[in-house]
Amino acid sequence: MLGGYLVATGIRADAADPLLSQGRPATASSTENGGTPAANAVDGDNGTRWGSAFSDPQWLRVDLGATATVSRVVLRWEAAFARAFTVQTSADGTAWTTVYSTKTRATWRTR
Repeated sequence: MLGGYLVATGIRADAADPLLSQGRPATASSTENGGTPAANAVDGDNGTRWGSAFSDPQWLRVDLGATATVSRVVLRWEAAFARAFTVQTSADGTAWTTVYSTKTRATWRTR
């Protein structure tokens, strides 16, 4: 991934898709430069972004702070986007489960 945003939304009975990721701690495998840190991916500002090193693989991790039901993940790509990506979840940050993977830059949404 060269640059983008990550937005994780969840389900509650009284609200549609509350934003779970905004402002949560984010870490990444790398950054492009000092102006594109991992925190930019979840800051809620469409004018900022996380940018990774120009090599594969790269990753972004967002700690939601608690177990949550994730109904969708929104990736907002800039012009230099990943052609393949995987979405994984973890309850403990150690054991990961792949919930989606593509090699075609497809849109993902669970229902």
